[in-house]
Amino acid sequence: MLLPITNEPRDYAWGSHEAIAEFTGRPPSGGPEAELWLGSHQLSPSRILTPEAAGGHERLDEWIAADPEGALGASRGGDEFPVLMKVLAAAQALSIQVHPDAEQAQRGFADENARGVALTDPERTYKDPYPKPELALALGGPFDALVGFRPLDATKTLVAELAEAAASAEDRRPLDDLAAKLDGEPEETLRRLVAWFLDGSASAESLCRAVVAAAERYPGGRFEAEARTLAELGASRPGDPGILVASLMNRVHLEEGEAVYVQPREIHAYLGGLAIEVMRASDNVIRAGLTGKHIDVAALQRITDFRERREVVARPTEVAPGVAHLGPGPEFALTRLTSMPASGGSAGERPRVRLSGPAVAVATAGSPHVHGGRNETRLERGQAVYVTPDEEELTLTGQGQLVLATPGGTRYE
Repeated sequence: MLLPITNEPRDYAWGSHEAIAEFTGRPPSGGPEAELWLGSHQLSPSRILTPEAAGGHERLDEWIAADPEGALGASRGGDEFPVLMKVLAAAQALSIQVHPDAEQAQRGFADENARGVALTDPERTYKDPYPKPELALALGGPFDALVGFRPLDATKTLVAELAEAAASAEDRRPLDDLAAKLDGEPEETLRRLVAWFLDGSASAESLCRAVVAAAERYPGGRFEAEARTLAELGASRPGDPGILVASLMNRVHLEEGEAVYVQPREIHAYLGGLAIEVMRASDNVIRAGLTGKHIDVAALQRITDFRERREVVARPTEVAPGVAHLGPGPEFALTRLTSMPASGGSAGERPRVRLSGPAVAVATAGSPHVHGGRNETRLERGQAVYVTPDEEELTLTGQGQLVLATPGGTRYE
């Protein structure tokens, strides 16, 4: 079955007012539209557009619960669709955050349950027992993010250049003090700095002001994008300790079709742009700044991977004509199919994938015709379907592009 699904965008304050509406071809709501969830996550399950095809059920989670074998397959590992796809549109920076790995999520969820912390408590950290690796694919233009800790040798150069840009010796002093603290074993140094940045001390507040002031005066050069981001964060969230955490992170610029994979325990924040995001369906978030929500510094220190990350941008790997693979590992796979019609003597591209389980797919360009093993449908840009395992394969014809998220791996032909 190729079951058409949709959803209402989440109205988080950082969302764009136009991007999701434009992508889905409908009028803007007039407010921020941050995320369009495509999946069965209980916080925002997708709506089924043809309930009669799903036993009368209007929500994807309810249909899956009523018919898990039909929706997920006989060889399923559980009775939930474990992957969540989002269309994400950021007009300003999201909070800096970290997600736990599987062991941390299970332990933390059990501990908070045992202590009687309500799931609705704003200071609750673990909402479910699952990890949350995620991958963001730039869509329709550039997408900017902060991902992982920049190698310390590069951060030393950045801090030195910010110090040179300081307006006075007094403004420079906190930056020189920070430079002195960057020596040492990288992992322990980064751990110590983040704890200091988030402790609310007068020295951290003074450093935050100095970093922003110097970033505003930065004359340009190697770290022009990083300085611009620090200045923008200073203007939008003055005094937020997350600005200092951001100063330690890799600033990533993705062009259309490029992606970034965020591992469990890896610090990150999205800054702006439109993306397809796919993840293990989880809501476990530990925040580290750029937010008015609860920041659990102790939990952050326990779960964060403080190692440096040097390679960040992931580019599609073509595994068959018109089929590009972006998935990073065992939890999910993200695949992009691009079809072109025949012209002249060309036969055109008819990308094809065989599926090992259920999937969620969304058209990201053109008007692709999607052929399953049993059914077929035509999608316009922004339209999505839930694909049941009995389809077994998908072939794209016409002209357009489809992005497909599956649990685990996908077999290609």
